[in-house]
Amino acid sequence: MNPHQAALHSALAHHQRGDLASAETIYRSLLDADPELADARQLLGFLLHQRGQSEQALPCILQAIALTPGVAFYHSNLGLVQRALGRNDAALASFSEALRLEPGSAETCNNLGVVHADGGRQEDAARCFENAAALRPDFAEAHNNLGIALVALGRHALALASFERALHLRPDVADHHNNQGLALAALGRRPEAIESYRRAVALRPDFAVALSNLALNLMREGAAEEAVATARMAVAHDPALAAGWSHLGSALQHSGALAEAMAAFRKAHSLTGDAATLQATHQANYALCLLLAGEWDAGWLAYECRFDHPAYTPLAPPPRCPTWQGEPLEGRSILVMAEQGLGDVIQFARYAPLLKARGARVLLQCQPALRRLMGSLAGVDARVDSQAAPPDTDLAVAVMSLPHRFRTRLHSIPAAVPYLQPALADVLAWRRRLNDLQDKPRVGLVWQGSPTHGADRYRSLPLAALDALADIDGVHFISLQRERQAEPAGPMAGRLIDHTAHLTDMADMAALIANLDLVITVDTSVCHLAGAMARPVWVLLHAGPDFRWLMDREDSPWYPTARLFRQRRVNQWDEVMVRVHEALAAL
Repeated sequence: MNPHQAALHSALAHHQRGDLASAETIYRSLLDADPELADARQLLGFLLHQRGQSEQALPCILQAIALTPGVAFYHSNLGLVQRALGRNDAALASFSEALRLEPGSAETCNNLGVVHADGGRQEDAARCFENAAALRPDFAEAHNNLGIALVALGRHALALASFERALHLRPDVADHHNNQGLALAALGRRPEAIESYRRAVALRPDFAVALSNLALNLMREGAAEEAVATARMAVAHDPALAAGWSHLGSALQHSGALAEAMAAFRKAHSLTGDAATLQATHQANYALCLLLAGEWDAGWLAYECRFDHPAYTPLAPPPRCPTWQGEPLEGRSILVMAEQGLGDVIQFARYAPLLKARGARVLLQCQPALRRLMGSLAGVDARVDSQAAPPDTDLAVAVMSLPHRFRTRLHSIPAAVPYLQPALADVLAWRRRLNDLQDKPRVGLVWQGSPTHGADRYRSLPLAALDALADIDGVHFISLQRERQAEPAGPMAGRLIDHTAHLTDMADMAALIANLDLVITVDTSVCHLAGAMARPVWVLLHAGPDFRWLMDREDSPWYPTARLFRQRRVNQWDEVMVRVHEALAAL
């Protein structure tokens, strides 16, 4: 071995041990002695890149390639430097050349996949990662990267399999557990996802992204207080993590800590930069907080950003006409577009008569379950099925944009009730069905909303929670719960009178409610229906309720016949049921 080779081996040994200063000294002395030592020049460039000095590294590696152009790992290291400098096209060319020179390099296949993923070419990235894993089946990083690409492609089951292979090979890598959690959560396996995130955090306690993901899934599982504590840890470890602040805001909102939630959403918004989708998410969350706080001047305007939210799904194709912005309507037709849930349409359909009063021909789009019921709404010239193509009209407006268009404030809510009524024949049919129950007041019960609702873990409760009311003998309890989960039979289950098999749509529900003395319900479409019919309705609300219920009040400015029973602490229904029991016993 000649002196230059011995010195190069010594430098490389220092380099591999992490003693970059000693390695650099030897590389530079070798190059002073012989500027054409390509290996020394290339290794010096790679060392500079490792130090974060990629601009200085680039000419070193280019000079090495000029001296010895056919060395695959020179081109591969050049690709790493170019990627670090944001020159993705050049990095792609370098890795492709390295792979041409050495087709069997799993590392180069993996690096090429990373550059494709950077450019959003996830299909190409996945193919590269698959090739890398095939060339070297024990290459945990390639399996992990393949999983990330498959998640981006929406192939979550395949992604999960890739993450599991990576974990089998390297169970000590926190990122692998975090990524497994992402796939599990996307597949709806949230409790398993939570365990994956916990394992990631156990391996790396300052892993802010995993803490943020854990907080999000804890919140969605109903564990708001633990979610708050976990999200606080995430942003403590990484104060610039926008998602962490956003998840903290959501957990605080569900806990009823509205002022803190708004501050967290503002922080998330300030950190997001130009990412339009994330900006819309933070803005929508903040808008809902403004509305919940009663700050409607800013809130209704801000809530218009919901159309840019990634989770917003129109119920029907958008019409081709312009959106109504509040201009005169005399002699013009307007389509009121249904959006979100049945309760949202019921609540805000009250604006149809106001549109009619401005001289418009009003077409109301609604879900099939509402079509018959909405025949009783004044001011509507025609009802349109939300599952059909929208008709041609002069203008259109989303139903939940009407409060903004009419500049609604607390003092100007159109709260005249009833504005919805069931057909008399339906009411009489239900009166006959309930004929044997005239000796006591009839109380309708709803304890669960749709499980697909984002806050359902907070707003719904098990039937067993109503057992606290079962000892009240002076009433008949009528089930209005159309879809029931399998639950252990308890005292209330034995008291329920259930005719829900005869309910075909919300018009039938309205006719049944018309025969009841009181409805007690969680926050779902039934409370809106009872309120729109001016029937007595008690609404059971969680600590951080939906925006329409505002905070710290027992009445609703939207529904004069409503009485609100709020949680005083998140997830604590027992105390709520004590108050309901007292009120119902008094009734």
